[in-house]
Amino acid sequence: MSYIEHPVIEQMNRHGYLGAISQGDEVEACESCTATLSRGDTVVEFQDLLFCNTECLTEAFTEHPERFGARTTRKT
Repeated sequence: MSYIEHPVIEQMNRHGYLGAISQGDEVEACESCTATLSRGDTVVEFQDLLFCNTECLTEAFTEHPERFGARTTRKT
């Protein structure tokens, strides 16, 4: 026996939220290249920051290591 579920319940089960996002599916931007990250995209998350891929994460760390807690010291 099949049944039809209410559309609001179906949306909640699929997406975990009610209502529409005004910008469409755009959720965040990559911290390195500022590309739009949309719902369903596979992203890299590091220290609560989102990146397109590991290359963007590596580039962000290389350019701004202080954002990730790294510091420069002189070996004596």
